[in-house]
Amino acid sequence: MAETAGGSAWQRYFQNWPKDVPTRGIVVTSFGDQVPFDGFLSNDGMLLLERKTPDNMGARKVLMAFQDVLAVKFVDLIRGRAFESAGFAGKLKD
Repeated sequence: MAETAGGSAWQRYFQNWPKDVPTRGIVVTSFGDQVPFDGFLSNDGMLLLERKTPDNMGARKVLMAFQDVLAVKFVDLIRGRAFESAGFAGKLKD
């Protein structure tokens, strides 16, 4: 059940990506992979990540279920208030 809830949370986040947050970063997956991405597409259950450079197997795109997303790492300098539109509250040291 937790995976389903987590998948739903990631689906909502990607489908409502904050406009002031660049659409690039690194997705950490339930498979133990860390997938860098420079863009993405999503639908009701799947996430398609686009890589700028191919991985060691030559893949430039990765398609996964939202339930397999464990974390997103942001590679750009982003002010904390950019995440407020995604429902985050509190204060970060900008």
